[in-house]
Order: sequence, then C-alpha cells, then structure tokens
Amino acid sequence: MSPEYAMEGHFSVKSDVYSFGVLMLEIISGKKNSSFHKDSSNLVGHIWDLWEKGEAKDIIDNLMDQESYSESEVVKCIHIGLLCVQENASDRVDMSSVLIMLGQNAIDLPNPKLPAFTAVRRRGRENVALVIAEPGSSVNDITFTDVQGR
Repeated sequence: MSPEYAMEGHFSVKSDVYSFGVLMLEIISGKKNSSFHKDSSNLVGHIWDLWEKGEAKDIIDNLMDQESYSESEVVKCIHIGLLCVQENASDRVDMSSVLIMLGQNAIDLPNPKLPAFTAVRRRGRENVALVIAEPGSSVNDITFTDVQGR
C-alpha cells in the first residue's frame, strides 16, 4: 500500500505504481514484503540497503535458473522497482515510463531515492531510527494508543 494512501487516504495513479514496484521486487526476490523481517524491517528496505551497497543482485531468488535470465536485466528490473517505491509520489515514475524502461535495452535510469516504510529514515547526515511501539506503551513520554475503527 502506498504511503500516501496508508497515511492520508490519498489514492492516485502513483499509488498503483508503488504497488507495481513492490510486486516486481517480490517476484525477483521470491519473498513477500509483508513477511520479510530483517534489520531493514521489510523487503523493500532490505533491497534498498543492498542497492546502496552495490549488492542488489544478492536479492535474486536462488530458485531462478541462472541460465534463464540476464543478471543485468534483473538488476535493471530491481532499479525500476526501486523507482516505483520511492517515498514521495512525485518522485515515482509513471507506468508509461516503466513500460519504456522495461522495453529498452540501453537506457540511462535515474537514481532512486529512499523508499517508503523503511526502518531508518535519513535526514541530512544523521540517521533517525523509527520507533515501532505497542499500543499502551510509552516511548520518550509519548503514550501510544490503539484506536479502534467503527
């Protein structure tokens, strides 16, 4: 679910692009975003961390036959997936651009920005960890309450 829809209830074509990007990364990795837990908190965050280290190809599902795909094509798909899941909707590519990127062999892709819903948000040069608190708990004198919908 795109961050603008999850947080504010805003839905647009960029929300669909976000979902497409997550799906693409799930297919490449063979893992679900919602059930993947590591230091990065979710699959997209983990792939982002690998991308920043230059190790994105390490996420490719081991069950994929290495002779049946081009590693550079899969890395390009990871790159496109990351362009789709950027935190700000205005930074995300649109689906027509995704189709062009997927269809062309030699294309210069823009660098992706930080995806949404990662465990660490980067502000300037400092890292600020997000706190995930249980309802009823308190962190730094802030009490978290579980709100029940109607």
